[in-house]
Amino acid sequence: MAFKRTTDNSLTEKEAKIVDELVRKSLDVNPEMRRGRDTQEVLDELRGKAIAKAKAQPSNNETPIAFSGKDPRLQTIEIFMRDKAQNYPKIISELEARIESIRKEIEQTRIGTISEITELVKAMLLSGAQTQGIHSTLNAFRDLLTSLKTNEFDIVNNAGNKKR
Repeated sequence: MAFKRTTDNSLTEKEAKIVDELVRKSLDVNPEMRRGRDTQEVLDELRGKAIAKAKAQPSNNETPIAFSGKDPRLQTIEIFMRDKAQNYPKIISELEARIESIRKEIEQTRIGTISEITELVKAMLLSGAQTQGIHSTLNAFRDLLTSLKTNEFDIVNNAGNKKR
């Protein structure tokens, strides 16, 4: 049950009676809570603890959740959204790091593939293969060379330079 607050944030008379009755019932169930105090003293202690807890700053600098008087469904949404607000940036950061790692791996693979092709062409040039035939053969794989951001001329030129 959500209590309606008066303008000075105190309980209405009806709500105060309900709280008093709840404290009495709690003391009946658990008489050790009383420890020689009357019902009002126990109630004052409980209020003090609740106020102190409400005023306490969260350890992770989050805004405290203010559930007082909220529909439980709204509380559920608020808890869910806080969790998402906390976890989403972490997940995105991890994914971005993985993306960057994959980009580096793609670039290394691209450079490695170009190097392997160049080394093969160099070996073929050294064994006497004709440049014209190499250009023609590499040109048949233009799509691959384009995806590697190179072309048959660069491959043959780099292979020829490495040949020396």
